[in-house]
Amino acid sequence: MKLIVHAKKINWILADQALVSGVNFVTGLVLARYLGIEDFGVFTLCWMSILFLHGLQYALIVSPMMSIGPKISDTKMSLYTTVMSTHVLSFLVICFFVLFCGLQIIGMIYSKWDAASLGGAVAFSAVTFLLQDYVKRFYIFKGKLSEAFLNDVLSYLGQLITIVAIIYLSEITVATAFWAIGATSLLASVFGLHFIKT
Repeated sequence: MKLIVHAKKINWILADQALVSGVNFVTGLVLARYLGIEDFGVFTLCWMSILFLHGLQYALIVSPMMSIGPKISDTKMSLYTTVMSTHVLSFLVICFFVLFCGLQIIGMIYSKWDAASLGGAVAFSAVTFLLQDYVKRFYIFKGKLSEAFLNDVLSYLGQLITIVAIIYLSEITVATAFWAIGATSLLASVFGLHFIKT
């Protein structure tokens, strides 16, 4: 019985990884095709900064939660999750201001690259992307792997559908691409937070 449960957990994790990797690959192809070389380069540079912050979040918050959390007693779990949530919110606020202010400064130094106009979109996308990832990891921490998978479906498939809809209805830009990613990440985060039972 334990072996079957373990196999089901592995299947959900593999399915989730396949979903995220596959949709990210297709989204990258779509953006490269419709943004053009220069704008896709700008998008990639900004996205790399978000991925850097994602790595920091994983190292500072998610990884300790996954290793320390299972050792916490049931009586202290509520307090522990509250503290972790406070850490996440503080980290997200810092990330927002770092990205927003950083792009404003870059925009002043390199006026040809209209970085200042991307500040809001990139910072919003970063915060919602990081929040959605934390919500998913929290589901995994709680052993709710199917819920984590569904949360990623809403976020990642949602962003691809939204980006394709923008391309079909109007014209995609770097800013609208980030707004789309941010909006679907926020939607997944709101649904995820609503159904989390701590």
